[in-house]
Amino acid sequence: MTTQVPAEAATQQSSPALDAAAHPGAPVTRIVAELSGDRLCAACGFNLHGQQIVREPHYNLLMVRCPECATAAALQEYPSLGRWANRLSFIAAAIFLLGSIVALIATCAAFAAISDEFGRDDCRPLARHIATLHKAYQDSKKAAGTTAVVSNPFGAQLSGWEYDFIDMPWWNSQDRQKIIAEIPKPWLKPDKPHVLQQIAISLMGFGAGMFWAVVLSAVRRRRLWIFAISVGLGASLILYSFDGGRYNVGLTSVMAMELARGELAEAPIWFMLGQLLIAMYLGLLIGRSVARGIVRVLLQPRYRSLFGFLWTSDRLPMPRTRAG
Repeated sequence: MTTQVPAEAATQQSSPALDAAAHPGAPVTRIVAELSGDRLCAACGFNLHGQQIVREPHYNLLMVRCPECATAAALQEYPSLGRWANRLSFIAAAIFLLGSIVALIATCAAFAAISDEFGRDDCRPLARHIATLHKAYQDSKKAAGTTAVVSNPFGAQLSGWEYDFIDMPWWNSQDRQKIIAEIPKPWLKPDKPHVLQQIAISLMGFGAGMFWAVVLSAVRRRRLWIFAISVGLGASLILYSFDGGRYNVGLTSVMAMELARGELAEAPIWFMLGQLLIAMYLGLLIGRSVARGIVRVLLQPRYRSLFGFLWTSDRLPMPRTRAG
């Protein structure tokens, strides 16, 4: 049902110029500034951000008039918090900054871990193929009564799986390109399970982007790409830091999984990271729009102004506090 504003309220919402024209000889209300912070109307809860600050002619007080219900709000702090207001504001800002830094590090670490784990899955077929070929070679040597090239450093039996240790002299004598060509690359030609995996990865990145779109409400949408690149650099640094000793040509035995990752130049891992970053950037772009929609659906009009920053950050008009 549409709410009708009384005629006298509509007159109060008019501009000072119209007031002066309608009431010649009456004191003129002067516009002195525009409200830049968040302040809720005491009557209807509308966020007065962006409204004109005027000087009331009778008492010479600064005030803002609510465009929803025409209630006048004097620009004074009530109740007065004294010097504790600044202290509490500083503590809140410090907690928010520290929490944001921790969340940023956690996001970079999560992206690196997800990329590493799912990239390892894509390297697994090649690793198992190498381990199978190596086991067949070792079994043939044993059947012929010949000593194996190099024994497993941990004394474990070869299983033909990705965690077998491969003798480097044998591996260096193989046609590596031929072995790599024999194995399909799932990240380039995905099957159904791999497609579902890609969707799951994209949803993770998209959810992270939506979260950061709300947290970074002070950042304009056109600059959010800088944050996405920062997360990518942080995750890449983590992956690089934990990659130093994976593939060492000086060793006599190397795990099949590490050989596969070295031969593929860890392309699946970087592919996964790139997919996460693209999904996160999409979440950054539309995250606030989705959050505004959720606020509209879940909250009554009167309480939407509590999340007014979701509108003001994108320079949109404040949500109405009355249905209509």
